[in-house]
Amino acid sequence: MDELTLDILRKRAEQLATPAPKKDFSTASQEFLVFTLGNAEYGLPASNVVKVLNRKTIYPVPGVPPFIVGLINDGGKIFSVNDVHQLFGLEKAANIKDTAIIVLSDGVRSFGILVDSVLGLRTLHEEQIDSHFFSEQQTIHFSGITADNIIILNLKEILNNRELIVNQTLNA
Repeated sequence: MDELTLDILRKRAEQLATPAPKKDFSTASQEFLVFTLGNAEYGLPASNVVKVLNRKTIYPVPGVPPFIVGLINDGGKIFSVNDVHQLFGLEKAANIKDTAIIVLSDGVRSFGILVDSVLGLRTLHEEQIDSHFFSEQQTIHFSGITADNIIILNLKEILNNRELIVNQTLNA
């Protein structure tokens, strides 16, 4: 073999011997809080979770829409508690005393959502979430689903959902 051919073969061998770059999942992963509503599991970005409360007294408020269960007082901070069962077209929680409240915030608004149980945190990579599963109408509430059927909530849309924002004055 001539010197030119040997040089080309050497360069090819070096390229083939170089390990393929590893995928960096650190930038494409996110932690989600996983919880149940009815028989389904849901996830929402943990970065928007302020806290999870169990067995907190919920004070009913007259004259509010039916999805607002009431108010809670957590260390002097007052949060409304919304029953997202109704928002997603599910049966209401049978026994509110056995549920959990996830307090959410986007930095502007904070409120609680009533869930059946909290399962814990889960780190998911972007490619683990199928975002093409839901119709355009459904993407108002859902941004994707995982292979093990965790439905990922579109928290930005939920926090900005006009149905959940009560901004009315009652005439006395």
